[in-house]
Amino acid sequence: MSDSQNSVDEQQARREEQQAKYSSLVNEQSRGTTDAGPRSSVRIKAARLIHSSLLDYKHNSPSNLKRSIDLLKRCSENILQHPEEAKYRKVRSTTAAFQNHIAPYSAAIELLSLMGFHTVVENMEKFWVFEHTAGSPQIKVLEDCSLELQRAMSEVEHKEHLMLDKSDKKQVEQLRREAILRQIEEDFQDRQQVQALKRQTDAAESTPS
Repeated sequence: MSDSQNSVDEQQARREEQQAKYSSLVNEQSRGTTDAGPRSSVRIKAARLIHSSLLDYKHNSPSNLKRSIDLLKRCSENILQHPEEAKYRKVRSTTAAFQNHIAPYSAAIELLSLMGFHTVVENMEKFWVFEHTAGSPQIKVLEDCSLELQRAMSEVEHKEHLMLDKSDKKQVEQLRREAILRQIEEDFQDRQQVQALKRQTDAAESTPS
């Protein structure tokens, strides 16, 4: 077997190993088993950036924050699931999605840096690139960040559902109030009509024949 074939086989084996490891981590995360023990310092730092800075529900809706988390999560997952695909290692910073959901938040930029991305300029355009190889220790950092982003996504989706439920309740309450007001108005109009008829009757009875 040639050296080139051996190299291809080794790359394929590393890719399959990386994909299997990431899938296992995601499955454990979805079952909650990865939280049985202490989280790594990277995950603690990522969690601090996410929950203390990025997830600002006072100034941003859950749907907007969900988009930011989703973009960051995809940046990490694409590399972990496709470690040899160069196209997933470069993020254009001039896209509308990046400008609207990543660039405005310093915590999101810090998370990109923590994951292992750095900026380069090509043809007067800024990119965020990930240049670490499959065997690099930074891959473990990327995995930890990805898992913490998955936790954040679950939280944001839960928050979004709660707000939707609350919004529905408000809408139902508003409709109920409007119905009561309509009923009051109709009752008032009915009373006015009855009183008008009574006055007419009284006037007719008091008129001499």
